[in-house]
Amino acid sequence: MTDLCGQIRFFGPSARRLETAQYIRVNGKGDRKTPCKPVLEKILSENDWNVPPPNIVISVTGGASQFRFDSQLKDAFGAGLVKMASNSGAWVVTGGEHSGVMKLTGQALAHCRSEEGHSVPCIGICTWGRVHMKDTLTVDAETLYDSSSKSGKKNITPLDPNHSHFVFVDDGIESDSPKRTHQPWHGEFNKAIQNYDFEHNIKVPVVTVLVNGGKGSLDTVRESLEKRVPVVVVKGSGRCADALAFIMDSAIREMRADGNYDLTWTEADDEAIYRCIKDTFTSENDLRTKTETGDIFNRKAVEDLVDDLKTLVKTGLESKDSPLLAVYDAFGKSQSSLHRELDYVVLMLVFRSSKHVQDSVDLALGWNRADIVRDELLSLALNVEKVTNEKWAKFMDKALENELHEFVRVFINEGLVDMGKYVTTEKLEGLYLIQMPVNAANQLQERDRNNILAKYGLSSTPTNGSQGKRYHRLSPTPGPTSGSQEDLFISSSGNEDEGFHTLFLWALLTARWEVAEVLWSYCREPIAAALAASVVLRAWSKRVRGHSVHVEWWTELKEQRRKWAQRALDLFSIYYEQDPEEAAKLIVRRADHWGEQHLLKLAAESKNMNFIAHECVQKHLTEQWMGGIDTTTSTWKILSSIIFFPLVSWLIDVDKQDGEDETPNDMGRKVTTSERFATFYCSPVLKFWLYLFAYSLFLCFFSYSLMVRWKPNSLTGPDGVTLLWVVAILLEDLYQMYMTKPKALSIFRFCTDLLSSFNAFAFIKVFAFLLYFAGFVVRVAVPHDDDDEYPLNFRWARMLLSIDICLFFIRGMELSFLNSHMGPKLTMIYKMIVDFLLFVGIIFISLVAYGVAVQALLYPLADPSWSLLRNILYMPYWQIYGELFLDDFDGPAAIRHEPLAIILLAAYLLFTNILLLNLLIAIFNNTYERVANEADSLWKFQRYLMVTTFKLKTIVPPPFNWVEIIVRIVLSVCCGDEVDDGQSSEMEMKKRRADEIIEAKRLEGRCMEIYAGRVRDSE
Repeated sequence: MTDLCGQIRFFGPSARRLETAQYIRVNGKGDRKTPCKPVLEKILSENDWNVPPPNIVISVTGGASQFRFDSQLKDAFGAGLVKMASNSGAWVVTGGEHSGVMKLTGQALAHCRSEEGHSVPCIGICTWGRVHMKDTLTVDAETLYDSSSKSGKKNITPLDPNHSHFVFVDDGIESDSPKRTHQPWHGEFNKAIQNYDFEHNIKVPVVTVLVNGGKGSLDTVRESLEKRVPVVVVKGSGRCADALAFIMDSAIREMRADGNYDLTWTEADDEAIYRCIKDTFTSENDLRTKTETGDIFNRKAVEDLVDDLKTLVKTGLESKDSPLLAVYDAFGKSQSSLHRELDYVVLMLVFRSSKHVQDSVDLALGWNRADIVRDELLSLALNVEKVTNEKWAKFMDKALENELHEFVRVFINEGLVDMGKYVTTEKLEGLYLIQMPVNAANQLQERDRNNILAKYGLSSTPTNGSQGKRYHRLSPTPGPTSGSQEDLFISSSGNEDEGFHTLFLWALLTARWEVAEVLWSYCREPIAAALAASVVLRAWSKRVRGHSVHVEWWTELKEQRRKWAQRALDLFSIYYEQDPEEAAKLIVRRADHWGEQHLLKLAAESKNMNFIAHECVQKHLTEQWMGGIDTTTSTWKILSSIIFFPLVSWLIDVDKQDGEDETPNDMGRKVTTSERFATFYCSPVLKFWLYLFAYSLFLCFFSYSLMVRWKPNSLTGPDGVTLLWVVAILLEDLYQMYMTKPKALSIFRFCTDLLSSFNAFAFIKVFAFLLYFAGFVVRVAVPHDDDDEYPLNFRWARMLLSIDICLFFIRGMELSFLNSHMGPKLTMIYKMIVDFLLFVGIIFISLVAYGVAVQALLYPLADPSWSLLRNILYMPYWQIYGELFLDDFDGPAAIRHEPLAIILLAAYLLFTNILLLNLLIAIFNNTYERVANEADSLWKFQRYLMVTTFKLKTIVPPPFNWVEIIVRIVLSVCCGDEVDDGQSSEMEMKKRRADEIIEAKRLEGRCMEIYAGRVRDSE
């Protein structure tokens, strides 16, 4: 194939961007001409150049020497070329010389490599006879090449250092031959790319970009059009490009019977074209004739050139459906320009020039240019009826797999994919098998995925059987839509909604964030969907937290969870601005597609404290806390009514329940005394005070029974009351867990979820119960000597119960979470304890190291015994607090005087009391500031948890709650009554009227429109 290949290392002022370039020489003439296919295979081969397959090839041609470019146009051309090449996976092919448009192209791509990090293959196809310093290129070696050196010969040009690859064509043209820009082998190479069978089974398109250019460039344009290669003309670049653009703008198009165009020009147009040629071709010798008075334009030569240009224009524009010629005008003045962006003009021309619609869409998918497909659909230039539904489904598969979220939006908006039929169980199974766009170590296994969804009552199995519609749903990112957003929230069918929801969960669980955001904009309950996404991502992050290989992925999941939580809050804030009353109903309305859970439950599961802290939510919590009592009722009135219950009739005002159906006879009816008493004694605020009084009394009984003398083989009255009380508290806690966990789960799943949701207070509760029953059993069941006043089992039982009563006192501090000052402080203490436990390891290592060294120095004659372990830790530990034991080191009672021990003591105290202590203070200070910054949201979230807890508590506090608990459980199990989760009121469980449902959906649509507009404005 070749007798020369190797690498070129450029140096010199112009070679700052690229270190090396690979090259190959091929034969370009006669019977020995090298075929293009082996060269192409070498470029693609992993063992050779290993260049990624292209999605499009951009062949830049034009002026090589007589080249003047407006600075603004130069910047626009370079930016457009870089954007097109980097985003579309393109190859850029030029003549490879360090001059003219080839130099400009190399500089633009070099800037792309250095500034943006994109590596775009830039291949230069050069004539071997015109390469400067070609004699220095040797076989299989690296050659140093000075690109700034001058040859001194007219037709010899150095290579451009910003090209990544070179193909030298030895076609017999020597350096003294006339300059020629057209290279036949170049055209054959482009044709070989079009016909090559790449792995993605898509014919790679080739487009020619004409910049400036003389008469020789017309041969390249003509050859491109004959081979149906689209050509983009850069207007304003001069000479041939400007002449073609002018002729295209002045052409008159007349529709023929076959649907194509006839192009004509008037005499005035011909005269204007002649003047344009004179203005643009100012230095072309072929168009001038020498006379006695000087050089003048040869009209015959100019007319021939005009005829050639018109022929090219007719060839490129005669087809209405698949034009091959377009103008790029950076200033937007040309009538033939498709757009002011070069990348759009080039890709749109290639898109339109394709003969088949499905091939065009395939190309656009490869370029990731959904805007082109959308614009063609809106202008009705894309005949979608020629593409089958199965093909659109495959396009959707490709868009989902490759995270082409804008294509997903276009396919849904235009009704090209019927989501009700597209999302099937088999389809989802196939989608879940697609590799996630993350490291394999971060993949979410099927078992974990199912556990996460099942835990929150979510489903990933769709139902089929719906008809396709055009949605045009508004989304958070810019894009043209049509139709009313409000109506669209009403018209779509249930199966379509389910398809969106299940596909949305798929996108989340496969880490396709942008696709998930697009699908979220089509979900029927967008606020609930955003909260559900936050819940799922939180569960996922908990599974990967703590593993060193997942640190970065855990951070990514945490950031995504924050974004979805913020989206839910932003959308709900808009909802509240539009209709505060409807927003108050929304937070307790069950979300049909998200596990039948209401927004507050989803927000709590995701620990979305900002959502819980929202003004509307806090108003609702206040109403729930008062339980129907007037929210302005003061605490002293409630306490007085508890102490002397007849005062309820005078001190307690009861609000009428929101949403209660009223009849004319009910208007103005006063609340009866029985209703007032029922409302008061069922309110969470009353339960709280009763529970506080009862728990305080329990601690008194427990303290008394622990501090007094125990009699063998007998229990006192306080002992029995304490035991009964502990059992009642345990029964209350078990009842609350039973009511808050889904009863459909298995016992194993229930225990697993319980352990996974454990917190500090839950651990204290469990440990307190275990210690109490252990101490009680040791006291009563362990045999002992009746004559012994304080037997050994009493001692052990008292130790266990002494620790236990401390835990019960700490448990009581949980009630302080309702206080806006105490609640955040308890959280600070908890977080500081966690920080300290992590810090203890460092202290322990230093303590043991110092203790062993001092023990060895001061007591060298010590005999082996278990007391050595105590001695190692005893002295160093108390020395931290100032008990230095100096007599053992240097006093009269010292066994040995070791100066090294004194030195170690000084170093130990410096390290622990100064360095470690101040480090611990700094850590505590950081924890304090972090919690203080979010104290308000934290307290409001804790308040929600307390309101939910006391909504579920029995009216009668322990130890008199047995009967009520048993009755509630029997009613729940036998009668099948739905458990009140603490937020959903009875009225919300009733079926709403159809007009209310429609109005609520309209409001969702308006809120989504406003949210999308705000997102677009922020971008």
